[in-house]
Amino acid sequence: MDKQTVYVVQEIGWGYHDEWFFRAGEQPIKAFTRREAAEAYWQEKERMAREAIMNTSPWDRGNSHWSCNIVATFGNLPTSLTAKEFASKAREIGLPPVPYVFEEGSVEDALWSDEWWVTAWKTLRPDRTDLLWSLLDCLNFYEVIEMEVQR
Repeated sequence: MDKQTVYVVQEIGWGYHDEWFFRAGEQPIKAFTRREAAEAYWQEKERMAREAIMNTSPWDRGNSHWSCNIVATFGNLPTSLTAKEFASKAREIGLPPVPYVFEEGSVEDALWSDEWWVTAWKTLRPDRTDLLWSLLDCLNFYEVIEMEVQR
């Protein structure tokens, strides 16, 4: 039997258990025969999910997507940066100072602050939102997976 590679865009499902979030599963959305087409679709879905939480704290339960989902996966928040790196890069793109960043501190304290997020969105120029999302490099609401199917 012939096999063909397909690229599936799937939504990442996250669950909440009292104090942390965990990856609860994935929901396939659409399959493509070309990686480029799948990635373009993924980028559009990701953009729409990110827009849904802009102007609020990502931790707001009223959001259709909770972006603190990565806590369960990494034991921290959705960035691979240290607290000092995040604070420095946030200032470089024009965001307000990140509170609670200590010498050996965690960026977690600052990023749990609803007030900081609301202020950050209000302060950030529209052409710089992609830069903020790049700081949250461990956060995705969708992904592309490759799989083989039989014809």
